[in-house]
Amino acid sequence: MTNLLQDEVGNPRQWPDSIEAAVTMLRAHVPREEQLRIAALPLVGLIELHFDLGAWIRCTFGLSTGNDELLEATGCRQPNDACDVVIEAFWAALRADSPNAATPVDGPS
Repeated sequence: MTNLLQDEVGNPRQWPDSIEAAVTMLRAHVPREEQLRIAALPLVGLIELHFDLGAWIRCTFGLSTGNDELLEATGCRQPNDACDVVIEAFWAALRADSPNAATPVDGPS
């Protein structure tokens, strides 16, 4: 299976093969206003992203269709679990950039 996704104009691109690459792609695709909203969420609030952003990640990053590299990078065997790792990494990166975000971790993960 080929590890490709398409950009906005239909050109093929590689799936992210690391958590860092996934976070970089999310920064490029998630609107700034949404990034600020995500950064403001407490850790326990990330669950609300599971069905919208999470579904997009699972589909676009190939977690359910063969992106074994990203699954391995997250340390997870299941796409849903891997997606949660990517979302939490994205959230942590956004909070590190946001002077208005609360402390980096609001409770146990």
